[in-house]
Amino acid sequence: MAGLEALFSAQRVAFAARTPTYDDRMRALAALRDGLLGCEAMLAEAITQDFGRRSPDETRLLEILPLADLIRHTRRSLGSWM
Repeated sequence: MAGLEALFSAQRVAFAARTPTYDDRMRALAALRDGLLGCEAMLAEAITQDFGRRSPDETRLLEILPLADLIRHTRRSLGSWM
């Protein structure tokens, strides 16, 4: 039984060491948002090439802005989710 408790204890320590903190997650979400918005034109061009002909405004409206909004929502809700 003591061996099993030691194993569980070691697993708890390992889990805690690898679990991102609130600040880590907020930084990662901010980097994701900044990367998305910073590469908006490049992403729109890639999607235009993929679809053949697609307006960059349509790509922004249908692809980029919803994702940016989801990131914003996640950042606002993260504290209560954790």
